Amino acid sequence: MSTITAAITDCTLTTTVSKSKRTVKAHTRQFSSAYLYNVLPSDLTSDRVSNLRPCKLFHGDVFVEELLNVNEMGNVDHVPSYQFKFGWSNHLDKLFCETEIIDNIHKMNEVIKTWGNSFRIMMQCSQNRYVLLELKIKDSNEDRGFRDLVCRISDEFEILAELMWD
Repeated sequence: MSTITAAITDCTLTTTVSKSKRTVKAHTRQFSSAYLYNVLPSDLTSDRVSNLRPCKLFHGDVFVEELLNVNEMGNVDHVPSYQFKFGWSNHLDKLFCETEIIDNIHKMNEVIKTWGNSFRIMMQCSQNRYVLLELKIKDSNEDRGFRDLVCRISDEFEILAELMWD
């Protein structure tokens, strides 16, 4: 299911000089039947401790927001950025968690990776801390659509990096 939205939000940049940046939410894709699990440390997943299982932390929807930056002159930057948000469609005002904003291929590779039949996704927490979680989408059609979207975003950032010699 896709919805098109247009909203302006204010974000604070984390640079040496704190400036206000406006973003326009250009598009939101929603994927249902998403599950987030904790990722066990590799030293706990050895054969001798095989009875440990990941714990299900979340069941709900994934919202992939495409954001466009608006500069001081009011012009829209045509290079999009993205953010993955996890919540429930019947409670859009409440989120479980979200990633940081992804605006280049390096950030994309830090935030989300394909991991077998699931994804490893880095969530942004308070006080500049991060936690690695495993994302599984149970519905096969939704999973295929999500994989296609992640691949398209990754390809888009790779092309932009090549064009900008990043």
